[in-house]
Amino acid sequence: MDARQVEEFLEFIPINAIESYELVETEVKGIQLITLNEKPVTINDFRLVMKNIGTPGTVQVTLSIPDSVSSFKIPFLPIKNGIVEVPITLSFVSYAREDEKFVAEVSQRLRDHGAVTWFDRRDLLPGDDWEMRIEKGIENSDFFLSFISRESIDRIGFKNRELMLALKQQSLRPRGRVFLIPILIDDCVPPHDLRNLNWLKISEANWFESLLRTIAPWYIKHNLAVNGGEPYNPSYE
Repeated sequence: MDARQVEEFLEFIPINAIESYELVETEVKGIQLITLNEKPVTINDFRLVMKNIGTPGTVQVTLSIPDSVSSFKIPFLPIKNGIVEVPITLSFVSYAREDEKFVAEVSQRLRDHGAVTWFDRRDLLPGDDWEMRIEKGIENSDFFLSFISRESIDRIGFKNRELMLALKQQSLRPRGRVFLIPILIDDCVPPHDLRNLNWLKISEANWFESLLRTIAPWYIKHNLAVNGGEPYNPSYE
């Protein structure tokens, strides 16, 4: 086929008729987990599987969260400067030892449904400067979940310092942005500093789904909307 025959099958667009164009990247040089607050997360404990789904400039990533049997497909993630950023949300879990068993179960359930949690019993390693790690964990988190009960509300402990650090972080963030979420395990009354915030009560129906709708990443919220408020099946892939 010569040049004249090729031209019969092509329509040439004059350069002055092009209003805008976009260069589409196809080469992936790296992959990075990133929080809602655009904080990078170490990916050592996460499992990420990337797949070309045929849409130029994007990939699909299947995310597996540490200590969870669940995995989640996130389609159409753009390639930017050779990097694919995988969005997650990170929630710091604050509690008193009296409530540890219940809170650990909630933390695990959140992870199984796509919301990553920072939980000291799991995330602190032997030899860690635990106070520094906790302060950094609060600073880097998208949300601070404060679990409160009659047993723990008046107890002395490091959870009270965690709350003070969370209130400071709340003051540094844009007004109206949700960060500190008081979660009432029973019919206790929250501390005075938290009474201007909307409380989440475990005794209310669908409290877990309400929490997910608040703290989960966009692809989990989309699934909730599609399924009429029902959370992911933990075995979803």
